[in-house]
Amino acid sequence: RSSLPGMTQGLSPDVFTGFGQAPGGRKLGENVSKATAYLLKQVIPDACRWLVATKKTLDNSNLAPTLHAQGINLRFMGIMRRILIEMTSSAYDEEREKEGGERNQDDRVADREFANSLAHTLLMEMISRQMKIDLRSLMRRNSGTSTSSLTKGNITSSRAHAANTEVVSQYLALALCYGNGIRGVGKHATLAKIYWDRMRVVLPKKFCACLTKEELELISCSSSSSRSRCHSKSSTIFNKNGSNGGDQAENDSVPSSSSSLSSSSSCR
Repeated sequence: RSSLPGMTQGLSPDVFTGFGQAPGGRKLGENVSKATAYLLKQVIPDACRWLVATKKTLDNSNLAPTLHAQGINLRFMGIMRRILIEMTSSAYDEEREKEGGERNQDDRVADREFANSLAHTLLMEMISRQMKIDLRSLMRRNSGTSTSSLTKGNITSSRAHAANTEVVSQYLALALCYGNGIRGVGKHATLAKIYWDRMRVVLPKKFCACLTKEELELISCSSSSSRSRCHSKSSTIFNKNGSNGGDQAENDSVPSSSSSLSSSSSCR
């Protein structure tokens, strides 16, 4: 059943697949469409207003539980951020005054500042989640030792410990290289520029409407052809062999590390 406040009818997860063509599928589709509209037009805006009105602070420890309690999946953080940004505008103040009377200037400023703070928190959460995916992809593609081999019965405990230590050291080196690379430390300034241009492309695919028009216009690879070249260039820079390793499923994440990012000494 729907976890949205105020909705009790069952929702089919297969409604927009071939299974949804079965008898009664049209009615199920209508229910899902109504629930989606209700979520986007009522639940999410109400949750944003509630957060600002109650000055509910969000951080990485309570963000997911708070949104889930309101019936909102984390994939909608982008839409929430867009609404919160709109709440910092004078047009929103005028709309609020029409609904509930005048508010003093101090209340307006406090609400705007808090809405802006929440929007920033959501953006940081979305970026950190994408960076986690990128780093895991980097580690998977550049691990020289398979951790699954450590579970086999024919390996001694001392060898397992040595192999595990080697894996941990390699992962730490990759994490250091990744962090320095995206920060543009030393010779990685160009790499960082490409990475964050790419982040502006990837992030809206995972979190709809998460970036404003002005933020999207910051992408240096603006046209579709140049954006494609930007993706190709970033793949070459991050990959040891100049290829994507055949893993197309993760092409929107950061590909493998480059030769310049494959050793900790080159990143320190």
